[in-house]
Amino acid sequence: MTENDYEVIKTTEEYQLIINSFDLSPTRWWNKRQLTAKNTWNIPDHLSCLWDDLELVIARDGGTHPLFPMRIESLLLALLADKIKNESLHTGGSLNLPHWSFRKRILTREMEDDQILAPMNIIDYVLWYGHCWELETNMIVMKTKLPVSRSWALLQNMARIHHARKLAGRDTVIYGIMTDGIKWVFIHLTHKRRYTIKVFSWDNERDRIVAQAQDIIDQAVALHRKIISRSSLPTPTVHESRRCQIKEMPTPCKDSGDGNGRVIEENTYEMGPLVCADYPAIKLGAQLQNGLGLLDQLKALGIDRLDTAARYSPGNPGGSEKLIGEVQAASQGFTIDTKINIPDAAIADGAGSLTAAAIANSIDTSFDRLKVDKVHILHFHRSDPVTPVAEQAAEIQKQYLAGRFEKFGVSNFSTEEVAELIAVCEENGYIKPSVFQGRYNLIDRQMEESLFPLLRKHNIVFNAYRYASISWFMPMHPSFQSLIKHRILQSPLASGFLTGRATRGDVEGTRFSPNNQISSALNSMYDKPHIHTAMTGLLDTLEPLQISGSEACLRWIYHHSVLKEGDGVILGASKLPQIVQNVDDIAKGPLPAEVVRSIDLLWEELQK
Repeated sequence: MTENDYEVIKTTEEYQLIINSFDLSPTRWWNKRQLTAKNTWNIPDHLSCLWDDLELVIARDGGTHPLFPMRIESLLLALLADKIKNESLHTGGSLNLPHWSFRKRILTREMEDDQILAPMNIIDYVLWYGHCWELETNMIVMKTKLPVSRSWALLQNMARIHHARKLAGRDTVIYGIMTDGIKWVFIHLTHKRRYTIKVFSWDNERDRIVAQAQDIIDQAVALHRKIISRSSLPTPTVHESRRCQIKEMPTPCKDSGDGNGRVIEENTYEMGPLVCADYPAIKLGAQLQNGLGLLDQLKALGIDRLDTAARYSPGNPGGSEKLIGEVQAASQGFTIDTKINIPDAAIADGAGSLTAAAIANSIDTSFDRLKVDKVHILHFHRSDPVTPVAEQAAEIQKQYLAGRFEKFGVSNFSTEEVAELIAVCEENGYIKPSVFQGRYNLIDRQMEESLFPLLRKHNIVFNAYRYASISWFMPMHPSFQSLIKHRILQSPLASGFLTGRATRGDVEGTRFSPNNQISSALNSMYDKPHIHTAMTGLLDTLEPLQISGSEACLRWIYHHSVLKEGDGVILGASKLPQIVQNVDDIAKGPLPAEVVRSIDLLWEELQK
């Protein structure tokens, strides 16, 4: 089959043959969310022996087939998913033997006939997603060439049917479909690690391909009661409050019941091997235009968590929360995080912002704007040096017992303030902070010596804030498999300074522009001769390697910083293409040694 033969597939008759075989309506934006892997973890070192399985595949194929690399990767991932899932079953879902999921991003575009999803020259993977005590798995779906017409709808619809039946409680084994537009490779793996492969091509075999796809769907919903009925395994539950009914994930083995411990959340991250309890967050500017349309796009990218604050945006306090409520983000399945308000009178030092009355009023006001009765994480936006810590902690405990939030977080607290708050909470048996938002990047590393040890001691994850209004959390890029440890951190680019534009004097349109409301604050931190000199040295190292300043910062955060499992990175972006670029940059892996040395020298210079 040649490239010209693709035109044959575009005919209405042949396309209709595929669609009629499944009798499905078009995939809509909100249905796409059902295909998103929610909770995933990295490949542990002790499973490196799985590479031996790859040799079996190589021996079978010889490496000469044009689909060889794709087939190898597909089988390896399927074997990984199958093996790790079974080990999880035998250990009751231990986090030490985590289940594995792997997916590459799907770019979408709006079709004329009611918004059919169409990946655009992007390979897509969807591997096992579900409870570690369930036998069910997702299908592996891959395509290597630009989709021909809408023939891709076949795979999308197959995956949608498969997942819908899973949500209904059906249990399946692993099935994979791989296609490059010419040949289709069907892969079937059972929980006993046996697999079969069938190869078809479009040429003269369309009916067989459709029949095989139907057969896969029929087999995929077969019940395996022997394993699923293990008496020692908990019964899975479903969030009925969600439009798309996202399944809950298992309770973490380390959770102390007070919000500490490494919590595995059904909705989060980033984030995102993907080994994510929390997905990375991307900040959105204060002026969110066409909110409903943007939410649709976020859903299509698998992003379903928004982070905001009562104080956002700087020029319109409360505007961000109001917008989230107006577009009814919560009712569309988005998880919401917010922060206690800082009144204008307390903006200088936070004095009086955390009285019992202020906390209660802020929550009521925020929830009214957001149109919710509960948020995921409720943060203290900054410390209050006047109100007794005991009063602050008592009120947050009261709100927690009232079911107003799931996790308690703090932001902009000093190490001493965090320690004092923890001590008061422990003394009174109150919920303790389990999340800290703070600034951390190449030139803001002071907290490595004081704050981080305290956070580690109390199992508090580190997420960083950024000067923007809304954050959204999205799954990490699948190429992160060797590094992802559910990270969410914030401000990796120092509000844009580490892109190098400010050092070169190119500030138009950035946060360092005189027209920007926060430029004076940023310039006071970063616009200093010795900092610009050190930054120039780093940029000179990066230029011959064709690495941008922003790319270096993101790769350093993910591969070379002190962040560890449970922490996270909030990537800064105001446009969706920037999200994709950030993800692709991080996916390039660790930085060259000379760049890391230059970064360390930059930090040493800044400490003088």
